[in-house]
Amino acid sequence: MSTAVSTEPRISRVVVTDETITAHLVDGRVISVPLAWSWRLSDATRAQRANYQLIGDGLGVHWPDIDEDLSVEGMLHGIPAHRPRPGPVRKKEPSTKLALKIAGTNLGDAELADLLGRRLIETFRDSRVYHLEPREGIRVKAAIDWIILSRVADVAGIASLLWLLFEKVIRPRKTMENQMGLLVAIDQERGLQWLLGQDLSEREAFISDFVSKVSEFQCTERAQVVFRETTADLETSDIWISKAAHGGEKRTAPANNRLHPTAARRRTRPRVSKKR
Repeated sequence: MSTAVSTEPRISRVVVTDETITAHLVDGRVISVPLAWSWRLSDATRAQRANYQLIGDGLGVHWPDIDEDLSVEGMLHGIPAHRPRPGPVRKKEPSTKLALKIAGTNLGDAELADLLGRRLIETFRDSRVYHLEPREGIRVKAAIDWIILSRVADVAGIASLLWLLFEKVIRPRKTMENQMGLLVAIDQERGLQWLLGQDLSEREAFISDFVSKVSEFQCTERAQVVFRETTADLETSDIWISKAAHGGEKRTAPANNRLHPTAARRRTRPRVSKKR
């Protein structure tokens, strides 16, 4: 069995002045970037700048009054978020919503699968989280166990949260024999997916590739189509349970609800059949 020590930089507090955004890290380091990197914070009042929340156990910061998010990764490796400029030709604005599809691979242990689920719910407590839980008598063939509907403000921050989930739950238990991993998919039909622990075993390589491909994907019409189809499947199929960090849960559709008329034609949708 291998062991791993998390080296994720975490924020303990943030100070925003008229010149800089400064993040004080738990390990004593200090990261400072120009205030101009965030036009929302630049336009905000002192009270709005001071009202922030740490998210992802200190991996990011959220300012609820101005709907702004920054992450440690974004401050270390990101680029400034420039103010939108109106022009004669409107460019495609990136989609602000993302459907993450997640599954643990080769876990071979119900307790480990449960632990992954609990950590996932806690990690993405600010997003809508759904777990595949068919009713009794329903058999499902699917490679995806979890779906997360998230608002995209900081792609690097989402990548950091996914890697942290892998590093905390799977990596300490991974060996050469069991080949455990964490599957992260955005658009399986187009091959937009990652397998942490197998195809990707280095944090920086995953974050760089994820940020590059997801940022490009979010600027396409396909991003909106995938999100709409995923949401429709969740709302019209009764095999998904909505989970909450405080322990609450709710089935997404009643048992007698019919599937969306186009759901049967989607290859990404789990196939459902009743046991005889």
